[in-house]
Amino acid sequence: MPTADEVRIQRARALANEERKASEGLRMSIERATVQYDKRRKVLDRRRSRLDKWKNDPVVWVRSYFAGPRPEVFHASESCGWFPVDPEALLLGEAEARELRPCTSCGRAAKRPTV
Repeated sequence: MPTADEVRIQRARALANEERKASEGLRMSIERATVQYDKRRKVLDRRRSRLDKWKNDPVVWVRSYFAGPRPEVFHASESCGWFPVDPEALLLGEAEARELRPCTSCGRAAKRPTV
């Protein structure tokens, strides 16, 4: 028959093992969260950097062609006869990053101001 001291020692060892496993699990969770945070921060830093580059860009508007393989085009002027009914506003750099074509009537008028 175990003595009271032996039972307390067994319980203390079991408690220490549980605590070690829990601590290890938390450490691994923290490491995973840190890696995810670092990846997300790098993505946000790249996006912020692009926005900084586009800070002087003019607004252009996107027209989507729903039929056919033609990509979207962007418009530089609301007075264009091809101006979309429900346009999406973008900065010129965003339109270029999406590889959109300029409207043949007005799109080439979108120019970055020279600073």
